[in-house]
This record gives sequence, C-alpha cells and structure tokens, in this order.
Amino acid sequence: MEREKHTYKANKTFASFEFESMGPKGVIKKLIEYKKIGLLDDGTPVFNLSFGDQRIMLYS
Repeated sequence: MEREKHTYKANKTFASFEFESMGPKGVIKKLIEYKKIGLLDDGTPVFNLSFGDQRIMLYS
C-alpha cells in the first residue's frame, strides 16, 4: 500500500507538528500536539495526543 507523505514543521522539542493536507475543498492546515498529562505509579509518563484542523483565532 502506498501512503501519502506530507512536509511538516516541528517545534524545538518535537511536541508540536504542522502540515497541510489537500481535501476536496482545498488545502487544510493540520496540527498535531503531544502534551504530558501525568505519570503512572511506576513513573512512566502519560501523554495526550491532539490532532485536528488548525484555526487562527483573531481577537479585536
């Protein structure tokens, strides 16, 4: 199976990634973020993975 590849930008810690996906309505900016949310009893870190469309919020 051939998979589509995307060019992406990552932050310094590689906890956040941005890329663009082509959909039927044009280009859609996507964002993936990892955030540490706690530790298990044995000290293993637990992370939340967020994925979705990137929106720019404008405030007046």
